[in-house]
Amino acid sequence: MIDLWFNGRNQYYLSKVVGRCLTGFYFTANMARENECCKDNTLVPCFQATDDIWAERSNIMRRDIFVESFLTAPYGMIKYLDEKYNFLCAPDGSNQKFFAERIIINQGVCDFMRDYLELMGEGAKLMPWFTDCFFGQYVNGHLELSSQLKDVFYYDNAFVHRGESKIFD
Repeated sequence: MIDLWFNGRNQYYLSKVVGRCLTGFYFTANMARENECCKDNTLVPCFQATDDIWAERSNIMRRDIFVESFLTAPYGMIKYLDEKYNFLCAPDGSNQKFFAERIIINQGVCDFMRDYLELMGEGAKLMPWFTDCFFGQYVNGHLELSSQLKDVFYYDNAFVHRGESKIFD
Protein backbone atom coordinates (compact mmCIF):
# COMPACT_ATOMS: atom_id res chain seq x y z
CA MET A 1 0.00 0.00 0.00
CA ILE A 2 1.19 3.55 -0.70
CA ASP A 3 0.02 6.60 1.25
CA LEU A 4 1.57 9.99 1.95
CA TRP A 5 1.55 9.97 5.74
CA PHE A 6 1.43 9.33 8.80
CA ASN A 7 -0.40 6.98 11.15
CA GLY A 8 -1.29 4.28 8.65
CA ARG A 9 -5.05 4.23 9.24
CA ASN A 10 -5.93 3.43 5.62
CA GLN A 11 -3.47 0.54 5.71
CA TYR A 12 -4.76 -0.60 9.10
CA TYR A 13 -8.41 -0.74 8.00
CA LEU A 14 -7.57 -2.28 4.62
CA SER A 15 -5.60 -5.00 6.42
CA LYS A 16 -8.70 -5.72 8.51
CA VAL A 17 -10.85 -5.98 5.36
CA VAL A 18 -8.47 -8.34 3.54
CA GLY A 19 -7.56 -10.24 6.71
CA ARG A 20 -3.79 -10.03 6.39
CA CYS A 21 -0.82 -7.92 7.34
CA LEU A 22 0.21 -5.31 4.79
CA THR A 23 3.33 -3.32 4.05
CA GLY A 24 2.75 0.38 3.57
CA PHE A 25 5.13 2.93 2.05
CA TYR A 26 4.90 6.52 3.32
CA PHE A 27 6.71 9.82 2.95
CA THR A 28 6.81 9.83 6.78
CA ALA A 29 5.15 7.56 9.32
CA ASN A 30 4.34 7.37 13.02
CA MET A 31 6.76 4.67 14.11
CA ALA A 32 5.92 4.88 17.83
CA ARG A 33 5.13 1.62 19.59
CA GLU A 34 1.84 3.14 20.72
CA ASN A 35 0.61 3.52 17.14
CA GLU A 36 -1.98 0.74 16.83
CA CYS A 37 -1.83 0.95 13.03
CA CYS A 38 1.67 -0.50 12.83
CA LYS A 39 1.24 -3.30 15.37
CA ASP A 40 0.14 -5.88 12.79
CA ASN A 41 1.41 -4.09 9.68
CA THR A 42 4.72 -2.78 8.40
CA LEU A 43 5.07 0.95 7.80
CA VAL A 44 8.06 2.01 5.70
CA PRO A 45 8.84 5.75 5.79
CA CYS A 46 10.94 7.27 3.00
CA PHE A 47 11.91 10.76 4.23
CA GLN A 48 12.60 10.01 7.87
CA ALA A 49 15.61 8.86 9.89
CA THR A 50 15.20 5.54 11.66
CA ASP A 51 15.67 7.18 15.07
CA ASP A 52 13.08 9.90 14.34
CA ILE A 53 9.91 7.97 15.23
CA TRP A 54 7.63 11.05 14.95
CA ALA A 55 9.31 12.46 11.80
CA GLU A 56 10.05 15.67 13.69
CA ARG A 57 13.30 16.22 11.77
CA SER A 58 11.80 15.52 8.35
CA ASN A 59 11.68 18.71 6.29
CA ILE A 60 9.03 17.24 4.01
CA MET A 61 6.81 16.47 7.01
CA ARG A 62 7.27 20.03 8.29
CA ARG A 63 5.43 21.26 5.17
CA ASP A 64 3.06 18.33 4.66
CA ILE A 65 0.07 20.43 3.56
CA PHE A 66 2.17 22.10 0.83
CA VAL A 67 3.35 18.67 -0.38
CA GLU A 68 -0.24 17.34 -0.39
CA SER A 69 -1.42 20.33 -2.38
CA PHE A 70 1.39 19.83 -4.89
CA LEU A 71 0.48 16.16 -5.32
CA THR A 72 -3.25 16.75 -5.78
CA ALA A 73 -5.31 15.09 -8.50
CA PRO A 74 -6.84 16.91 -11.48
CA TYR A 75 -10.30 16.14 -10.02
CA GLY A 76 -11.82 16.79 -6.59
CA MET A 77 -11.01 14.53 -3.66
CA ILE A 78 -12.55 11.04 -3.86
CA LYS A 79 -15.20 10.85 -1.15
CA TYR A 80 -16.70 7.40 -1.69
CA LEU A 81 -17.76 4.69 -4.15
CA ASP A 82 -21.36 4.42 -5.26
CA GLU A 83 -23.26 1.12 -5.53
CA LYS A 84 -21.76 0.53 -9.01
CA TYR A 85 -18.22 1.17 -7.67
CA ASN A 86 -17.86 4.53 -9.40
CA PHE A 87 -15.78 7.13 -7.62
CA LEU A 88 -17.76 10.10 -6.37
CA CYS A 89 -15.60 13.16 -5.81
CA ALA A 90 -15.86 16.47 -4.06
CA PRO A 91 -16.35 19.38 -6.46
CA ASP A 92 -13.22 20.74 -8.09
CA GLY A 93 -11.53 23.40 -6.03
CA SER A 94 -8.71 25.86 -6.56
CA ASN A 95 -6.08 23.11 -6.66
CA GLN A 96 -7.86 21.70 -9.70
CA LYS A 97 -8.35 25.16 -11.17
CA PHE A 98 -4.57 25.60 -11.04
CA PHE A 99 -3.72 22.07 -12.15
CA ALA A 100 -2.02 23.25 -15.36
CA GLU A 101 0.45 25.14 -13.16
CA ARG A 102 1.23 21.90 -11.30
CA ILE A 103 2.10 20.23 -14.59
CA ILE A 104 4.59 23.04 -15.31
CA ILE A 105 6.01 22.86 -11.76
CA ASN A 106 6.31 19.07 -12.00
CA GLN A 107 8.18 19.41 -15.28
CA GLY A 108 10.56 21.85 -13.56
CA VAL A 109 11.17 19.34 -10.77
CA CYS A 110 11.87 16.60 -13.34
CA ASP A 111 14.22 18.93 -15.25
CA PHE A 112 16.06 19.75 -12.00
CA MET A 113 16.50 16.06 -11.18
CA ARG A 114 17.76 15.30 -14.69
CA ASP A 115 20.19 18.25 -14.58
CA TYR A 116 21.43 17.27 -11.12
CA LEU A 117 22.10 13.67 -12.14
CA GLU A 118 23.85 14.79 -15.31
CA LEU A 119 25.99 17.28 -13.38
CA MET A 120 26.95 14.71 -10.71
CA GLY A 121 28.04 12.18 -13.33
CA GLU A 122 27.81 8.45 -13.83
CA GLY A 123 26.48 6.50 -10.88
CA ALA A 124 24.76 9.51 -9.28
CA LYS A 125 21.48 8.80 -7.54
CA LEU A 126 18.76 10.92 -5.98
CA MET A 127 18.48 9.59 -2.46
CA PRO A 128 15.66 10.37 -0.01
CA TRP A 129 18.03 12.23 2.35
CA PHE A 130 19.10 14.53 -0.52
CA THR A 131 15.48 15.28 -1.40
CA ASP A 132 14.59 16.02 2.21
CA CYS A 133 17.70 18.19 2.73
CA PHE A 134 17.10 20.08 -0.49
CA PHE A 135 13.45 20.66 0.46
CA GLY A 136 14.80 21.79 3.83
CA GLN A 137 16.45 24.74 2.09
CA TYR A 138 12.94 26.08 1.48
CA VAL A 139 11.62 25.02 4.91
CA ASN A 140 14.50 26.73 6.70
CA GLY A 141 14.12 30.00 4.79
CA HIS A 142 17.10 29.66 2.44
CA LEU A 143 14.89 29.66 -0.68
CA GLU A 144 12.02 32.03 -1.35
CA LEU A 145 8.97 30.97 -3.34
CA SER A 146 7.55 33.56 -5.70
CA SER A 147 4.12 35.02 -4.94
CA GLN A 148 2.98 33.68 -8.33
CA LEU A 149 3.93 30.17 -7.19
CA LYS A 150 2.38 30.59 -3.74
CA ASP A 151 -0.95 31.69 -5.26
CA VAL A 152 -1.74 28.24 -6.71
CA PHE A 153 -1.59 26.12 -3.54
CA TYR A 154 -4.66 25.45 -1.38
CA TYR A 155 -5.60 23.19 1.51
CA ASP A 156 -8.82 21.37 0.64
CA ASN A 157 -9.44 18.19 2.64
CA ALA A 158 -13.12 17.42 1.95
CA PHE A 159 -13.35 15.07 4.96
CA VAL A 160 -11.77 17.20 7.65
CA HIS A 161 -11.95 20.74 6.34
CA ARG A 162 -15.13 21.50 4.42
CA GLY A 163 -13.86 24.62 2.65
CA GLU A 164 -10.49 25.49 1.26
CA SER A 165 -7.84 27.94 2.31
CA LYS A 166 -4.64 29.27 0.81
CA ILE A 167 -1.55 27.59 2.11
CA PHE A 168 0.58 30.71 1.75
CA ASP A 169 -0.75 34.05 2.94
